[in-house]
Amino acid sequence: MNYKLVISALISISLLSACQNKPSRSKSIETVSISAIPDWVNNPPSDSANFLYGSGVAINKKKAIKEALVDLSSKLGIHVQSKFQTSTKVTCNGYYETIEKNSEGNIKTEVKDLYI
Repeated sequence: MNYKLVISALISISLLSACQNKPSRSKSIETVSISAIPDWVNNPPSDSANFLYGSGVAINKKKAIKEALVDLSSKLGIHVQSKFQTSTKVTCNGYYETIEKNSEGNIKTEVKDLYI
């Protein structure tokens, strides 16, 4: 009889402990108030004859630097010029036909007055 009492007590305790609230493991999300954002993020400095500015906002520093470099590189002016020529010459000599094809391509890129 004691065994039945002990077993029923253990089952009751295990059922009650299964209903217990477990601590949540959710990640905390950091919120930043709008007043904490520096003014230069929303209003970056204007580019001048000597300087270009790029800004980036991301979840970590590495991604923010990447975004800033994308912003900066979008401001660089690059001039691209291309020229492509092709010619085909067909010569017939009796039973033989000769085909001669010539192609020439030139691509020129230029970034003016940029020193890195």
